[in-house]
Amino acid sequence: MENIEQQLRTEIMAQLKRVTTLNAPNVWNLIQTESGYRDMENRIIRMVAVEGLTPSASIPHIENELCL
Repeated sequence: MENIEQQLRTEIMAQLKRVTTLNAPNVWNLIQTESGYRDMENRIIRMVAVEGLTPSASIPHIENELCL
């Protein structure tokens, strides 16, 4: 059985695979490199832990932050 951290990382990957240049262009640009993906994954994990958001709800929030 997967541990909770691995389940969360798997869910984050599934959600980030749904990101396109149309629905979240700044996030999409960021996740095109391994370091950018890891940064995004860490940001989402923090939002899940601190703010109680789901990974899918975190992505639009991060996109808005990147637009500022």
